[in-house]
Amino acid sequence: MNKKIQYAKLTTDLKNEIRTLYVQGFDDESGKRKTYTLEELALKFNIAKSTIYRNAKREEWKKKTKDLPSLYNYLKENYYENSTTK
Repeated sequence: MNKKIQYAKLTTDLKNEIRTLYVQGFDDESGKRKTYTLEELALKFNIAKSTIYRNAKREEWKKKTKDLPSLYNYLKENYYENSTTK
């Protein structure tokens, strides 16, 4: 007898949290940036991998991870450095 695994429902709030962790990552205890794989997030939040992958593909999460360093550099150059010199 095989029992079917019960996964959690992917709500909008949960999807936003998962997307943020995937795209932006987080700072670990040593201050280094850590990012999750989609599979790690599926396990962490008990969401079916296919659901995570489908949403990531539809919303282009991978592209957003590649755009993040350039956005960070833009903000650093145009806002953070200017605000410290004023």
